[in-house]
Amino acid sequence: MLKAGIIGYGTLGRTISELIEAGHAGDVELKSVLVRRKREQSMLIKKHLL
Repeated sequence: MLKAGIIGYGTLGRTISELIEAGHAGDVELKSVLVRRKREQSMLIKKHLL
């Protein structure tokens, strides 16, 4: 299994994370997302990133 991280959670980062979580990227697990601004934890939980 490949463990991946994303820099940025804009349009592209969000799309990539959704594809990974849906299993469209093969055997990849999203481990982290690096952003400049703090996001609400509830938003990240909804996306299953925590």
